[in-house]
Amino acid sequence: MRISRAHRTAFIAAAVTTAFTLALSGAPSAGAATTPAEFQLTINTSANAAPLHTIRNADGTWTAWDQVPDMYANPVGTSSQTQAESGGELYYASEGSGQIQFLTRDATGTWTSPTGTTAPVPSTIQVGAGQTTVASLVGSAVLGSDFHLIALAANGDLYETIRHSDGTWTYWNDLYDANNNALGAIGTITDASVATTNGSDLQIAAVVGGKLYHSIRTTPTGTWTPWGDVFANSSNPGTATHVAIAGVDGALEVMVTVNSGNGLYHATRNSNGTWTVFGNVESETGFNPGTLTNLAMAATGDSSTSDVMEYALVNTSGTVYHGIRYTNGTWSAVGDVNTAVPGTGLTGQTPSSATAGGE
Repeated sequence: MRISRAHRTAFIAAAVTTAFTLALSGAPSAGAATTPAEFQLTINTSANAAPLHTIRNADGTWTAWDQVPDMYANPVGTSSQTQAESGGELYYASEGSGQIQFLTRDATGTWTSPTGTTAPVPSTIQVGAGQTTVASLVGSAVLGSDFHLIALAANGDLYETIRHSDGTWTYWNDLYDANNNALGAIGTITDASVATTNGSDLQIAAVVGGKLYHSIRTTPTGTWTPWGDVFANSSNPGTATHVAIAGVDGALEVMVTVNSGNGLYHATRNSNGTWTVFGNVESETGFNPGTLTNLAMAATGDSSTSDVMEYALVNTSGTVYHGIRYTNGTWSAVGDVNTAVPGTGLTGQTPSSATAGGE
């Protein structure tokens, strides 16, 4: 997840391989103001296999699957993953079997593990006299020059750690702690997503008991707003299952699966805090992706003022789909990423989840 291109100057500051055209989602709709730019997609696959990375270029072509290097040098079975892109650099973190791994990928396509295969941040968290463990990584964003990583712990709390531009990491900070400008507990979170809309704020959407909640921290050292019931402020499309969010031109774009992954809906939180109603993505695109198990989103664009929303979907059969929502509110046709990416990188492997970044 990343900020909109209009605010990119607040950040510090492609791979070139054989490419293949995804015709179904390659061209903008008539009247679309902005053409998509680089969309970076990383998928998790079957147990103990390395996550795989690909890029959808601005011309609609895709690069071949590239194994995320340290993950197959030290395969522990990736359980969750997240990535964010800024200034042409991708920041990637994964969690599995009690380890948190961190890498960067620069504009030349070179992956680097700054401190070896494991990040200098533990997967165990001190809680008073005891400990809890990181259960999953739920999202990340680059704010200024810092990489913010959000995790859900086994005790049900959300935690944040920050990687500064000098490579140092902070301790895990409990976002439910009343002494830490806290979010406050809302119940058992079953899915969550993180994004920034301007390079300074951090926004979280979380699924709790089939409902969708949202909170925002306007600055890295600011106070979190109370959790807001998104369906009460927008509309109720059904029982929420999965959520993905991305900041696009100062607004927050939200996609949610409902009814055990059998419906996909979209809404926008405008910069003034108002919400649009949820729209049925299947109706907008004319495509039924099947029962969904995961989704990912990112903003991309080739303009200094406008971005588009790109998204990836994973269904129960392991098929990965891709689509675009343009600046004028129209949607592209949905394309099959599995067949569009060249090569045999997916042979014998089944995608199970996805994370995305854009530029």
